[in-house]
Amino acid sequence: MGQTGSPTFLEWTLSHRWIRDKEAGEVLPFSLKRYPWLRYIYKAIGDLLPNGRAVIKKAAQIGATELAINFSFFHLDGLGSVFYALPPGPVQNDFAHARIDPAVGASPHILGMVEDIDNVGLKVFQDGFNLYIRGTNVTKGDPRRAAQLSEAPADIAIMDEFDRIPPAAVPLVRARLEDSVVRKEICLSTPTYPDVGIDTEYQTTKCYEPQIKCTKCGQWYWLDWTLIRGPVADDPHARVMCPVCRVPIDRTNMWDEDQPGGARARWEPQNPEATDVGFWIPRLVSERADLDEMWARSKAIKDLDIQTFWNSDMGMPYEPKGSRLTRELIAACAAPEVVYATFPDRAPWCAMGVDVGLDLYYWIKQRVPGGREKTVAAGSVLEWTDLDALMVRYNVQRCVVDDAPELRLDVQFQKRFPGKVWLAQYVDNADAPLANWNKHTGIVKMERTKSLSEASAKVQLMIDMLPADWENVPGILEQLTANLRAKKVREDGSTVYHYPKTGKPDHLHHAKAYCEVALSILPTEPSEAESAAEDELPAAGRDRYTMPGSVRGKL
Repeated sequence: MGQTGSPTFLEWTLSHRWIRDKEAGEVLPFSLKRYPWLRYIYKAIGDLLPNGRAVIKKAAQIGATELAINFSFFHLDGLGSVFYALPPGPVQNDFAHARIDPAVGASPHILGMVEDIDNVGLKVFQDGFNLYIRGTNVTKGDPRRAAQLSEAPADIAIMDEFDRIPPAAVPLVRARLEDSVVRKEICLSTPTYPDVGIDTEYQTTKCYEPQIKCTKCGQWYWLDWTLIRGPVADDPHARVMCPVCRVPIDRTNMWDEDQPGGARARWEPQNPEATDVGFWIPRLVSERADLDEMWARSKAIKDLDIQTFWNSDMGMPYEPKGSRLTRELIAACAAPEVVYATFPDRAPWCAMGVDVGLDLYYWIKQRVPGGREKTVAAGSVLEWTDLDALMVRYNVQRCVVDDAPELRLDVQFQKRFPGKVWLAQYVDNADAPLANWNKHTGIVKMERTKSLSEASAKVQLMIDMLPADWENVPGILEQLTANLRAKKVREDGSTVYHYPKTGKPDHLHHAKAYCEVALSILPTEPSEAESAAEDELPAAGRDRYTMPGSVRGKL
């Protein structure tokens, strides 16, 4: 069923989409009357060219998911198939039954496009086009175990609630478009943390953001929280204030283009030279937004409540206090120059951790009197044979090496240093121990969050000792401060911590985490190095050793 007259995305939506109006209690033609800020966004996304991409960083309940659904139907009407990706869990069924099926049933034109919608995950339309609705479960983080994401060719990919979609699933979803000549993508989500998920995706776009005009001075201002003034003695309400005139800016009908002087709100790009389209949609774009309630929520005390305000009300990422290492914390571990000026060329009886990237990143430590741990080397090398030299120069007795993505040279390295090198595999399981060793395979399973927390905690507690010139290591500050420790609510309602992947280089942080685990099995006396194989691990059984604790538990 082709589109007669080639209507635009917005024209098609207003003509063919019907929706149940909650206030009227009846099915009515779709309208943007209550969401006027979306009109420009519909036009911009409708103008996407092949290989085009749009990113929407948004507050909650702002009309973006309905836009994505409409974009799906628009393309299913003779233009192409759509792959609609959702977070893991049971949301696939809920989305199909609560959003897609009612939209089809309420809209005569869309109902006429349908051939079969009985299957929850596959809606079949005319002209051979399909709507695939898929959860993004990636079992144990292994893309090979996500068959539901690898067998559905499409022309349009939509990733809804992007911040809740596992990073391992994202390239699988994008791969669904490889054979398409249309190839368009929309990512939308309420953000969570800085430089994570939708926030990272948004930063590379044109970054369209709202502006509002003060009718008194005629100036345009970015419509963000800096314009909001809370209640004062002679005015009990929060207001949008002009920073120059010091008077409230009227938000009534601010998007109405037909009023004298035109609209008093508009979208402007922060990064106009970018190729991809991106929009930040805070709740402030709606004149219905209750500023008094938002002001009250902004003054919350608990971190989770503050994060809810910034994420859900403002559509902005939020970083809880103390969630990552800082330069000040790292610098506090540096010894005075007269005590420890620079890394030594050699050192005795050390442990080493190695993270595998384009280069091989290493962190080497030794125990020193007083309960502290001295970092004697950190950096990167290009070749595995360079690691051999480090093993000798620093008399490394225990080394833990990232077992991925390298699956061959790391094993050869392990064989060159029998009994000293272990291959590390991360697991993401809050209930798992920090480290679980298997002596027969030479593999140590490390719980990712606990491992990175261990590496950070030794800085925060000043157990680590660094030389005075520690900042001479390329990338050390950026990579140690890249990761953010965040809270996550599990399906059973319990709260656990995790380290969301930021996309920023963090190899030295991981190398340090591997080193901490290696240090945990470093014999305390050199004589122990000559002990039998059975004694190479702390005594807890001949075949396996589980390391349940952390540095916090040892102090």
